[in-house]
Amino acid sequence: FVPLVEYHGGGAAATFLSDDREAFEWAFAQYLTSGVMACFRGPVLYDSNATRIVVAKWAAFYREHRAILTADVVHLKRPDVQGLDALLHVDAGADEVGLLVVFNPLAASVSTELRVPLYYTGLEDAARVTDDTGRARDYALDRGYAVDLPATVAP
Repeated sequence: FVPLVEYHGGGAAATFLSDDREAFEWAFAQYLTSGVMACFRGPVLYDSNATRIVVAKWAAFYREHRAILTADVVHLKRPDVQGLDALLHVDAGADEVGLLVVFNPLAASVSTELRVPLYYTGLEDAARVTDDTGRARDYALDRGYAVDLPATVAP
């Protein structure tokens, strides 16, 4: 349940849209990349050109990756708001066998190396990893079917 406008109390602190575009984009991205179709409550899904662009961006991402986003999920660690939160969508029988989603809940940028278990993707020897800029790089899987990926994520 995502209140886009005030709904039975909560006031402005409980609403999104253009008043807080960054929070709106973070929430919208969080739901869609987690494979969750939330119930958005309000008379409109966007109220300005800026929020329309956010909706179009993440809706296009969801449409492009729908098959893998609705597949099984492997949590890299329990979300604890102490560092990066990451989950890996996996489907060994699909064209896109894995999609890693990383969020930074902290107020500062975080740089670290993530150990990503790829066993459930069905990959055995190597993985081609494409980052959010579209750059692809090949990684050899270790004996535990995992790779270590560098990650720098802004808040």
